[in-house]
Amino acid sequence: MKILMCRPDYYGIEYEINPWMDINHTVDHQLARAQWEFLYNTIKQCGADVELVPAEQGWPDMVFTANAGLYFKDKIILSQFKHKERQGETPYFEKWFIENDYSLVNDEGAGSFEGAGDALPANDKLFAGFGFRTDKSFYAKTPFLQEQNLVFCELANPYFYHLDTCFCPLTDDLAMWYPNAFSPESQKNMAKAIDLIPVNEAEA
Repeated sequence: MKILMCRPDYYGIEYEINPWMDINHTVDHQLARAQWEFLYNTIKQCGADVELVPAEQGWPDMVFTANAGLYFKDKIILSQFKHKERQGETPYFEKWFIENDYSLVNDEGAGSFEGAGDALPANDKLFAGFGFRTDKSFYAKTPFLQEQNLVFCELANPYFYHLDTCFCPLTDDLAMWYPNAFSPESQKNMAKAIDLIPVNEAEA
């Protein structure tokens, strides 16, 4: 297994684009680096191959590498960030993917899409999150994605603005989720597609 990470050299709260962010709260950079190193070493000890994309000054959220793109069917579907505060990350991630011999699907103009932050595969299905950062239309406008394999997951709670904040496939047939993050219709569709372990609000 390969994992893409980015060191928190320039991580900080420099803007507010989700309900958790508050520019009045400063980042303890020493602690952030220590926590990152612990995570990095733990992932490596579990046997994963960790790749590093260089951090770039001015783009503090590059540490959230899941948002860079989606690895699906041996290709990278490159992200199209919704907010201007993150759009400048794309050229750096694109350059890294190309230099490391990944085949890219780059659908500019198809709408916003935030990679594995909003789309997660399990078995032969792709759980396709939308609502806050990713446009539902992106999935329809991207021919590489086949509609019959998509399980649409409408995010309805702004505190869970990305799919990966409230849904996590554990195996091809089992996932952990926070149901109240999704619209009622999506809850039903997701429950039909995979066995789900609920996480209550206190745990979320």
